[in-house]
Amino acid sequence: MTNRANSVEALVATMNQTDFSLLEKISLQSGAVIINQCDHDRVFRFSYHGHPVIWIDSKDRGVAKSRNLALIHSSADICVLVDGDETLRDGYPEMLLDAFNQNPKMDIGVFNIESINGIRKRFTIRTEKRLYKTEILRYGAARVAFFRSSIVKKGIFFNICFGPGGTYPFGEDTLFIHQAFVKKARFYSLPITLADIDDGTSSWFRGFDQKHFEDRGALFAALSPKRYWLWVFQYILRHGANCRQIGIRQAIKAMARGAKSFLTTKGVRS
Repeated sequence: MTNRANSVEALVATMNQTDFSLLEKISLQSGAVIINQCDHDRVFRFSYHGHPVIWIDSKDRGVAKSRNLALIHSSADICVLVDGDETLRDGYPEMLLDAFNQNPKMDIGVFNIESINGIRKRFTIRTEKRLYKTEILRYGAARVAFFRSSIVKKGIFFNICFGPGGTYPFGEDTLFIHQAFVKKARFYSLPITLADIDDGTSSWFRGFDQKHFEDRGALFAALSPKRYWLWVFQYILRHGANCRQIGIRQAIKAMARGAKSFLTTKGVRS
């Protein structure tokens, strides 16, 4: 029986790299498309330990733009999303190929990553199974690998208004995964650990202030323009403790303002 997947690429979003040492830092063992946000535009194509690498220096800003650009330039059967603060585990290409070839209906696989410094505790996947809407939104893009042709055919990309460097500093992962589910991509959990991540100081999080909740309201409006209130109240029920800084009432008002602003401007701020 012919395998559906025979090649793996890491799609890496990073910034301000001045040489190619990142490849060693992330422990690259497969092909890769690297998008390095910097102050010039340039493209390099070379081999790293026998694996093809496309390295693109880009003046564009935004993680979502970088991930979209990497996806456009990718060509492997399986793509795994990687951030510059990750270190990939030995044998990750073989683990991904085995997982996708053993699950021919899987479009997107969600795997485990571990915190290098123990700052953040993530949900640990312990069983392999198909995931549905109530389960998939707990995962971020750093835990995602996908069958590239499925994603391209379904027209699934990252919303460039969201994520670090965008209009709204977070939420690009959630929107990507939600869009994939709406377009009937099939998600599976994979009880394998593919990478370790440095959960150091966030480049965008500045506390649960008014702006944070306005941005969260914009995310909820992008998820569901007509029913964003359901997302607001679900958030309050599940994460009310995050509202202590400004109070639940003010948090709700801020999310409503953010949602209405997003729906009015379509995510564009001056």
